[in-house]
Amino acid sequence: MAWWVTIALVAVVAAGCGGRGAQDTPGPPAANTITIIGKDNLYEPATIEIKAGQTYEFVLKNVGTGVHNAIIKSKAAVGEDFQTDIVVDAGQESKFKVKIDKVGTYVMDCTYHPEMKGQVKVVQ
Repeated sequence: MAWWVTIALVAVVAAGCGGRGAQDTPGPPAANTITIIGKDNLYEPATIEIKAGQTYEFVLKNVGTGVHNAIIKSKAAVGEDFQTDIVVDAGQESKFKVKIDKVGTYVMDCTYHPEMKGQVKVVQ
């Protein structure tokens, strides 16, 4: 019977310590990862909203049958465009970092498919 009491006390202490530590100790901020699915000539989601001044990791997952990429056309407003690898083959993915300080709406498109459009809305 004593071993049940010991196990119960250990479980209560462990749960209590873990819960308090997680609440009292600030950790690093959660990663801002945005996944975009590239299908046959469309992006899902087609519209993405991000906050100005924050860094995001964009991941383009190509689930289509052809080559795709994604370029966020922001050079005129922020001095640079943001993009995946030039070629993202079917079944592959490409990651890139995006940080835009200027509020606005930016076009995202695919080099290989002019009709493949999306937009990134940057808000305060």
